[in-house]
Amino acid sequence: MKKLVSTSLGIVLALSISTGAFAQDAPQVSEEIPAAALNSLIYYDTEPNNNITEANPYSVGNQITGSLGELINNDYYDVRDVYKFTAHKTEKVRFQLSAPKYGNSYVRMNLEGIDNDAHEKTTETRNYFDVDLVAGKEYELMLFPVNYSTSLPAFKYNVYSYVIE
Repeated sequence: MKKLVSTSLGIVLALSISTGAFAQDAPQVSEEIPAAALNSLIYYDTEPNNNITEANPYSVGNQITGSLGELINNDYYDVRDVYKFTAHKTEKVRFQLSAPKYGNSYVRMNLEGIDNDAHEKTTETRNYFDVDLVAGKEYELMLFPVNYSTSLPAFKYNVYSYVIE
């Protein structure tokens, strides 16, 4: 009887721990993100990727998970992440950023490579932009903190992109 109770308690404990772990691993996402964007591949921020020659690859319709403001190898603070991609289709795409704000500090996302070197960007009050991508054209997506101080915690961010037209 003692063995049966002990085994039962062990199973209940194991189930509650594993269920809690899954709940903590679930991504915190905005309700505004379409389901199609949540079923995408995840590209992780890999250092160094601070300029176009070191840029991480990316593919539209997928997610980027990264951070800014962390101390890298006790050498420098990571204050820029760059991703590059080539559009496979001509289509209208929304790029949406999810990142914390610390007072007046926030993450900005720019997309360059649009006609005549124009670019789109997020602002302190707008966390997305819509662009008409052109098939075969190369683009670079840059993320960086605005009003950043090394006394702030790191900015953990997610970028989602999805076709809207």
